[in-house]
Amino acid sequence: IKSIFAKDKGGYVLHKGKKFARYNHKDQGYQLQILCLNEAEAKQFIRDVLRIQDDTPDWGYLSMSSVVDESSRFPVNPGTETFLGKSRSKPNYRPVAKVRFRYAALKAPNAETITFVDLTGRRRSPIISVF
Repeated sequence: IKSIFAKDKGGYVLHKGKKFARYNHKDQGYQLQILCLNEAEAKQFIRDVLRIQDDTPDWGYLSMSSVVDESSRFPVNPGTETFLGKSRSKPNYRPVAKVRFRYAALKAPNAETITFVDLTGRRRSPIISVF
């Protein structure tokens, strides 16, 4: 995890977008759902996730979906609405943004959370701390 997602203090960056990628390879235990800018970005992220366990992706398990008219369905500026006499911003669905890796942790029922890697310096007792 550290060598792929926590190479430096900045962490791994995924460019989140409006296209929906799904990688379902249940035999290997993967059910990934990613909002990304394009197919190339999705493939790179999936490749990096699978590298953690030294697996190689089989692109036959990748499916991409997008909306025909993204600009009207997910506008960059959704505008405002009036609610109970007050004007407020409408929610921004599927915003385009950069998402940074911050930490990797395992949460299991009835057990303490185990933090593997922490770039923030805020998690308790990480196995690997990079800050």
